[in-house]
Amino acid sequence: MKLINAEPLIKNMLAMRTQLRYDAIAIDGIIKALREAEQVDAISVVRCKDCRWYETSRTTHPECQLHCEVCEPDYFCAGGESRAELERRINNETTNN
Repeated sequence: MKLINAEPLIKNMLAMRTQLRYDAIAIDGIIKALREAEQVDAISVVRCKDCRWYETSRTTHPECQLHCEVCEPDYFCAGGESRAELERRINNETTNN
């Protein structure tokens, strides 16, 4: 299964129908199917390797500083916080002050 944001796809298909004069009935059918498709209950996760709590320098095995245990790079948990997002927030706060 691949989760997608269907809105940009629908927008592109509407443009194709208008600009390239593709079969409007076929495109309308596809757009209708996309809009009526069942939504999945999904959330974005932060993988351990991208988490602010992921530490590799202290031991020979990667360790989670939040849970104080060894973790694998592709694992994730409910407490994960993006290291990149944290750095962006800090940079924004620094430049705004």
